[in-house]
Amino acid sequence: MSVSIGHQGTRRAFGRGESSARLSIAVCILLIAAIVVPVVVYRSWYSVANGRFFHVKTVEVAGNNAVTEEQILFAAGLDVPRNALTLDEGEMERAVAGLPMVASADVDVDVRGRVLISVREAQPAAIAVAGDVFLVSAEGELLRPLRADDSLDLPTLVGLGTAASGYAEVDAEAVGDALEIYDAYGETLSSRFNPAREIHFDTGVGFRMILDDGTEVRIGFDRYQERVARFAEVERILAEGGLAAEYVATDVSRLDRVPVRLRGFSRTIEVEAGQ
Repeated sequence: MSVSIGHQGTRRAFGRGESSARLSIAVCILLIAAIVVPVVVYRSWYSVANGRFFHVKTVEVAGNNAVTEEQILFAAGLDVPRNALTLDEGEMERAVAGLPMVASADVDVDVRGRVLISVREAQPAAIAVAGDVFLVSAEGELLRPLRADDSLDLPTLVGLGTAASGYAEVDAEAVGDALEIYDAYGETLSSRFNPAREIHFDTGVGFRMILDDGTEVRIGFDRYQERVARFAEVERILAEGGLAAEYVATDVSRLDRVPVRLRGFSRTIEVEAGQ
């Protein structure tokens, strides 16, 4: 009886020890796997990602004219060897779109090593003087400095920008107003023979339009199209009399008469040009 009881207790103790050993082995295997598997996966990924198959082999740039291909590649980070799997299309698009003269960019990456970059360039609407001389878009964005080899038939905007500590900016709303004046005058018959050359802005008197023959037209702060039309009427009336204006103030309060200084005369007269 006593022998039988002692034998069973020995068997139970041995079973508990064997289970603990198995558990320890399983834990060790899991720990080793937790360390080894990520290392193996990383090395495999690194080997694949850096293989020649995924290297960028060709890059095509489309839509650029004012911006060089070299500038675009540098902005996109493709001026050095790259792997197609590591490229971020969104990041590249934002970098290229940040270039002067680029309105937007679209990047398409083929993991087999081909990259297509399509850009839409911003169109200059005027030349703005703001410390330096810049091309500016219709939205009032400074695109790039004007170059000596630029041959552009654009109005010059003066007094709409500021420059300090090497940083220049223009008033986008004022640019829009100046271009509204320029476009309104461009629709008149007078503009065919005497186009607008410059649009000036002064905080005291508002906008002034300078024509190709030097005529100065004061437009003021608002009602631009109405006042441009008044000037066109003055031009027509003077032309019928063989006269030419040197200075015209279309922003006076009276709607039926416009002060005019005739070219070659010192006096200012009033011309009936009511709308």
